Amino acid sequence: MLDRWRNVQSVLNRVVGDKETLKRQIAYTFLAVGLIPLTVASLISIMLTSNMATKLVNQNLNSLKANKLVAIEAYGKQIADQVVTSSNDPNLAINLQILSAGFDSILSEAVTSNEDSFSVNEQRKRLSNYYTQEFLKQYQASNNGETIDTRQLLSGLSESAVVLQHAYIYENPAPLGNKDSMERSSLDSTYDDAHELVHATLSDFLNRFAYYDIFLVNNNGDVIYSVYKELDFATNLYSGPYSNTGLADAFKASLSVSPQEYALIDFAQYSPSYEAPASFIASPIFRNGERMGALIFQMPLDAITTVMSERSGLGETGESYLVGQDMLLRSDSHKYPTHYTVNRSFRDNKKIETESVANAFNGESGVIESQNYMGENVLSGFIPIKFGNLKWALIAELETSEAYASVQRLQLIMLLVCVLAIAILVYTAMKMSNKILNPIESMRLGMAKVADNTDFSYRVEVQKNDEIGDSITSFNTLLDRVEVSINETNTVVSAMSNGDFSQRIKSDLRGDLLELKLGVNRSAESIQEAIQAVTSVVNAIALGDVNQSIDKNLQGDLETLKQGVNESVTAIATSLQTIQNLMGSMKKGDFKFKPPSDLPGEYGEIVKQADQATDAIDIALTEIETVMYKLASGELDARVTSDLPGQLGSIKANINSSVSAVQLIFEETQVVLQSLAEGQLYNNISKQFPGNFNALKVNVNTTISKLTQVVNEIQQAAQSVRVSTDEITNGNFELNQRTEKQATELERTAASMDEMTTAVKHTADNASHAKEIAVSARDEAQKGGAIVNEAIEAMGEINQSSEKIADIISVIDAIAFQTNLLALNAAVEAARAGEQGKGFAVVASEVRNLAGRSANAAKQIKTLIDDSVTKVKVGSQLVSDSGKTLTDIIKQVENVSLIVSDISTATEQQSAGITEVQKAVDSLQQVNQQNTAMVEHATESSHQLSEQAEGMTKQMAFFSTME
Repeated sequence: MLDRWRNVQSVLNRVVGDKETLKRQIAYTFLAVGLIPLTVASLISIMLTSNMATKLVNQNLNSLKANKLVAIEAYGKQIADQVVTSSNDPNLAINLQILSAGFDSILSEAVTSNEDSFSVNEQRKRLSNYYTQEFLKQYQASNNGETIDTRQLLSGLSESAVVLQHAYIYENPAPLGNKDSMERSSLDSTYDDAHELVHATLSDFLNRFAYYDIFLVNNNGDVIYSVYKELDFATNLYSGPYSNTGLADAFKASLSVSPQEYALIDFAQYSPSYEAPASFIASPIFRNGERMGALIFQMPLDAITTVMSERSGLGETGESYLVGQDMLLRSDSHKYPTHYTVNRSFRDNKKIETESVANAFNGESGVIESQNYMGENVLSGFIPIKFGNLKWALIAELETSEAYASVQRLQLIMLLVCVLAIAILVYTAMKMSNKILNPIESMRLGMAKVADNTDFSYRVEVQKNDEIGDSITSFNTLLDRVEVSINETNTVVSAMSNGDFSQRIKSDLRGDLLELKLGVNRSAESIQEAIQAVTSVVNAIALGDVNQSIDKNLQGDLETLKQGVNESVTAIATSLQTIQNLMGSMKKGDFKFKPPSDLPGEYGEIVKQADQATDAIDIALTEIETVMYKLASGELDARVTSDLPGQLGSIKANINSSVSAVQLIFEETQVVLQSLAEGQLYNNISKQFPGNFNALKVNVNTTISKLTQVVNEIQQAAQSVRVSTDEITNGNFELNQRTEKQATELERTAASMDEMTTAVKHTADNASHAKEIAVSARDEAQKGGAIVNEAIEAMGEINQSSEKIADIISVIDAIAFQTNLLALNAAVEAARAGEQGKGFAVVASEVRNLAGRSANAAKQIKTLIDDSVTKVKVGSQLVSDSGKTLTDIIKQVENVSLIVSDISTATEQQSAGITEVQKAVDSLQQVNQQNTAMVEHATESSHQLSEQAEGMTKQMAFFSTME
């Protein structure tokens, strides 16, 4: 509150000033009367409301933590009830017993069913690949690249564990994290039958209540079942790789509790779950008073976090969370869900060591102002909590800025009220003091303004007709006189700055103001005369007259200005005359003119540069003339060699480049044409040329290319003609030989055709006789087939009768079995009846004997009938096979008959065809004689064509190409 009063005092100082003035004293009097009671009332109000708000926030946090306490304890009781109820289910005990038996026999069953291919060592190797590939990669990804010794994990597995993990993990096609989808493995064992029955129930239970995993463990410590089949599946909790984990601790603790009790193990990092924190709750399984093993639930993390994340009553910045005795989180943080989760807390060892947590583990409960795990100021509620048999701390926190927001709002309102009251008091005090002190303040401000700004146009307003008013009037008169003199002086000086030197001060002034007037007027007159003289000379220079100068008598700096102007005019006149003479010589084409070199300063430099320019132009023109003359005379090696500057250098480079280009294209063309004259067609112009030179290059190269193409084509054509004529000659020779040979063969063919005609006629007669024999054989085979079909039908009827007799015998056997059961039941009832049932027991015994003999006789008859049926079936099969064979014979005989008929017809057609062939052979003999004459003529023509092609080839050999 003292700071706020100081702020108010600072505002007043800026309003009324820092000095102890009458105005300040009046203002402080009014403020003291109003602010003292206002301040007392505000302080009392803020204290009362702050206490009330603090009490409400504490009550809210106490209520909130109580609700969370009830919810968490209820959730813990629910889990405990579920595990105890499930473990006491008789069906679960039976399933555990069957699974355990299947687990014990899995190795022997696997060996029996896969005698040739089964190998535990081979399965262990494949499991090793799974451990080092899929599991280790996921483990490293979840643990920032840290690794785990998978060989040690694998070495702790028994042979049964290897077989089951290989079947349900390695051979499971489901991806990592979904191994629960397999209901039975390919082993098809007793264990698979039990697993398929149990898995459906426990998997549904897990999904319904959102557990992380569910385990069944037998008395030997073997994990004979788990839903998700992580690497703890089938391991031993006494000697296996996870014998020192929370799962093993839960199992061992369940050994010492009754069927209605449970054992709960707190969260700790668990390797099969990639070092994620895991908690286990276990309850023993009994059957008929005998301990069979244990049911173990792996606790879900999300469910606890869901309960603690309920936001009711926590505002914007509040949160509630659980902390274990190891100072690590048991539920995720709502405010910092990335870095402060249960998972990150265990992996990074982020302990929550705050004052509230310490108080809760000391058995205390309450609300305090402290700092949370992030160093933020919070209002923290704490209470110890029992989750099953575990001791945790429940923390509910709200940032103090939000918790006391209502108090801060009230303080702000009270501050605004105080500020408003101060403003009203200040306004009232200022009004009263202004009414008294305004005339004096007005005069003081006027003097200060004139002193600060030298503004002599300011006038102080006369508010009263008293002594203060008279003082203000005298002050205003003084300002009038000073203002007049200053204004006229400003007018003259402003005119001079604008180039007007005719203005003068004309007012009637006295004293120091009169001296000021005379000095200003004399300065204006002197400057005006000098400016007029300089203007006259400059105007003459502008008109081209450089002979005028300033002849007036001036003083001081104006005299120096006069001398400088006159010297400048003289230098300009001399330079212009020299440049004029130089330009005249250049106009006449005379670049030998030499200007004087005694001109001063920049004028001399200009003339010197002009002289150098004429020298360079003269040298360049002389060399260019020489080069052009030699070029016209056919001397292409002339060049401009002098070092020329600027554009002359560019002209030199262009001329030399042009001459070089002409020389190069000429030399290239000369080389190509010389090669062409020597018959060498493989040279061309390969260098790059611009413009028309390139067109010349293209035309020359195109000519050479076309000529090369023509020569190549002529050479190829001559070669082709020569080769073709040789081929024609050889072909005609071969054709002549074949024609002579063909004539000989045709004579032999004619003789053979006569012999073939006689043989074909004899074959036709034999085919007709064979056709008659085949028709007779077909008829006899069809009769035999009909007899075999009748035999097959008879054997089928015998077979049906035998099957009916067998069915009757089966009924008799069933009656004998039922009679035996009835007699057995009767004997049991007779035994229960004691002495009264003895006679009935004798009858029942005889009935059982008769039923037994009937059953034996029925079995013997059934055996005989079965043997008869078997033999009948064999006979039926033989008859059936005979029938099929005979049917095939009939079909083959029919086919033979058709073939013989076709042979007879074909033989007749062959006889007619052979006659026609004989006629064609006679015709071929005549044609062959004509071909012989034509071949001899073609041979003679090909010899002539070959000689002509040889001559063309020799002529084209003069030209040589790249090919």
